[in-house]
Amino acid sequence: MEIELVLINLVRNAQQSLKTLDVKHPFIEVSVGEEQGDAVLIVQDNGDISEEKIKNLSEPMSSAKKEGLGLGLAIVKAIVENHAGSISFQKSELGGLKVMVRIPILKTENKNEKK
Repeated sequence: MEIELVLINLVRNAQQSLKTLDVKHPFIEVSVGEEQGDAVLIVQDNGDISEEKIKNLSEPMSSAKKEGLGLGLAIVKAIVENHAGSISFQKSELGGLKVMVRIPILKTENKNEKK
């Protein structure tokens, strides 16, 4: 449930950013994969964001939105870290923001496996 909240928040932030910037052809890309034992979630958009804003994204009370409280990404970061994961922000190849979430994949024992 918490990881679903992370995804919803990241997509909603991208959507609101594209709307605020009045991007003519808004595009949000979501990808999920596995890398080095981690589940990797990437959300990126084709908006525009400065390197300065990227540096401040996970700080509480930092919001570019008029109605925003600046807690969304800080909460996302806390959820990810509570799952022993990490979150990073960088400029997307699409022009906007790229958010990468990495969470270790838990290995469970398969009871049907023959020993």
